[in-house]
Order: sequence, then C-alpha cells, then structure tokens
Amino acid sequence: MKILLAVDGSCFGLAAADAVAARPWPPGSIVRIVYVSESEGEPAEVNPARILPPFPQPPYAIDKALGRFVGHQMKVEARILHGQPKAAILDEAQDWGADLIVVGSHGMSGMGRFFLGSVSLAVAANSPCSVEIVRLTQPPPRPPAPRES
Repeated sequence: MKILLAVDGSCFGLAAADAVAARPWPPGSIVRIVYVSESEGEPAEVNPARILPPFPQPPYAIDKALGRFVGHQMKVEARILHGQPKAAILDEAQDWGADLIVVGSHGMSGMGRFFLGSVSLAVAANSPCSVEIVRLTQPPPRPPAPRES
C-alpha cells in the first residue's frame, strides 16, 4: 500500500503522522512524507506568514514526521514539493499512484476556511484515491500572552 502523508510542521501534521505510525499496515507498504513549499528558494520563504507564527522550515517538519516512524519495519521516504499545497499534494498522489492520502486538519471553519482555504477539504474533494483527514482530539495549547512590564 502506498500512503502519502502530507505534513507542514504543525501539530496537526504531526497528529496525521502519529495516526499513520500507530496503525498496522500490510507488508510492503510505503509511506511517502511530503512537505509542500510555496517557495522555490528554500529555505527563504516557506509558507509566508499568513498564519502566525509561520510554520517551521521543511527539514524540521520532515524530521519531526520521520521521527514518528523510528523502529518501524515499513519503508518511509520523504520529499519536498513546490507549489500550492492543494495542487502539489494531489499531483504527487496521482503521479506516485498513492492508495491513500493522509492529512491533518487545522480545524478552521467559516471565514478562516474561506480566506485561507482548506487544504484537507480540497484534497478530499479532488483526490484520485482515498483520503483520511486526522483531527486533533484536543486543541493545541495557546502560547502565553505577553506580559506587560
């Protein structure tokens, strides 16, 4: 089975990696971890700061996801793709012949989804194969508010 795991370095992408790593897969299964950069010039402007704080750089995001598979017997590979995340994930799934795409959901609704778009929704709606959208069971912790001096 060919499993395409899309990560962005966020806790949502890592939740998707955890979901894939925790499951028993048929012998010979392959996980391809992909990170999509919207910039050709790595690592200068990976995912511009549309969402604060900006997501981590690709090596960090991929290393964190790869760490979820330490000790697993299945083959795991990683790639950095370039372009718009929605299109790049779908193109990679089509070109590679993926059986399953796994993505994390940022849990946006309403206006946030309208303005930023939903990668997971676009992938699910247009995928050439099955898609699993992983949601966190608990929201990520909020950073502490700045203290005034």
